[in-house]
Amino acid sequence: NTPDPDSRALLRALQGCGRYMDKDGAQALMSHMRRSGLQPAHAHYNAFLMCANPRAEGRAALETMRSKGIAIDEETIRCALHGAVRHHAWGHFGEYLQWLDDYGLAPDPMFYSRLLTLLAETHNLPPAEHVLQDARKRGLAMDAVMFSAMLSLNHAHRRFARVVELYDEFVQGPIALTVKTFSAAIHALQGSARTRDAERIFSDIPRFRLPVQVPHYTALMNVYASAGRLDQVLRVFDDIEREHRLPDLVTFVTILRA
Repeated sequence: NTPDPDSRALLRALQGCGRYMDKDGAQALMSHMRRSGLQPAHAHYNAFLMCANPRAEGRAALETMRSKGIAIDEETIRCALHGAVRHHAWGHFGEYLQWLDDYGLAPDPMFYSRLLTLLAETHNLPPAEHVLQDARKRGLAMDAVMFSAMLSLNHAHRRFARVVELYDEFVQGPIALTVKTFSAAIHALQGSARTRDAERIFSDIPRFRLPVQVPHYTALMNVYASAGRLDQVLRVFDDIEREHRLPDLVTFVTILRA
């Protein structure tokens, strides 16, 4: 409530409102800036858009930015998309994604990684598929973060066939594979009966010259357990011991649950 607020302190406060979805607090801060004779800068508007409802104050903020000649860049659109996700404003979400073309922007993979991570955290699958298609349209390959987010979403929605499709697409792409690629893909099949797909992914690990680790065995045990294949769970546990690997706590929990 100081008559002469510090713009940097206000920016930090707005960013806090964005993190905690305090729309009313963000609006009060923006109003206080104007009353104090301060003009919100690009960063202030971006922080405000993170929690603003695109059906109301979010739309007004974007219009103000345009009328004042404040640049609408990739970060602005990402923040506006964040607000649309938080308010489930999917019509605006699609519109803002289209703005990338309208403003001639070329977002990098990090833009899509952060957006897909948000959609995975909020369990929004249909817009995530839309985002992935938009990245493909721009010639961007699915990176490890995008892959992980899409696996998580499709596993949560029990779309196991799509999990296998995503895996096959990712291993054929240009991104270097790691041991986590395979454990994540096998884990995303947990709860299904797709044991052959899990076995195929497991067998791909040495084919790509990567070491088979205990988490890979444990993930495979989880899939067998989901399918009611206790015999195979015990076989995989024996394989761990035969390979002179020490089973970890998660492995023991898995076999007991099975």
